[in-house]
Amino acid sequence: MSPVERMDLWFLFLAYSAIFALLFAFMVKMLNKSRQLERDSERLARQWEAEAQADPAALGPVVPTVTPRRERPGI
Repeated sequence: MSPVERMDLWFLFLAYSAIFALLFAFMVKMLNKSRQLERDSERLARQWEAEAQADPAALGPVVPTVTPRRERPGI
């Protein structure tokens, strides 16, 4: 094997290793974000349950704060 071929193989090895490291780092980042989302959703569920027990009307339908366009007089 010539020195140029050996250098090419080393370059390919290092390039693929760098790509693998980047993909692995991205995977770890996404895993941490997924865990954070799970923690946040569990925390929000606990808050919602506490508010629902304190105020039973919180489980009912949400009353709109504005009148829909078709029901406004004069439009």
